[in-house]
Amino acid sequence: MSVDSVETQKKFAEKEHLNFILLADKEKKIARAYHVLIDDTVASRTTFIIDPKCKIAKIFPKVSPKDHSKEIILAIEELRRGSDTAS
Repeated sequence: MSVDSVETQKKFAEKEHLNFILLADKEKKIARAYHVLIDDTVASRTTFIIDPKCKIAKIFPKVSPKDHSKEIILAIEELRRGSDTAS
């Protein structure tokens, strides 16, 4: 999700050949709610993993795009293993 417009998100997704929809938060409501808005203009690059119960399961406050997808996959696998043992 970004504070950029829907059109900007679409162009970025096309340029990067993404196979999923990027969400736009042009009014910055979500960015404010998650406390990631910087100087009321841009959102910090932060990742939140939300669990099936809609709770924040993990936060990555400083994201480096290069290897971040690997971090996310590992974190989700770790969370799944933890929920499997809790059942």
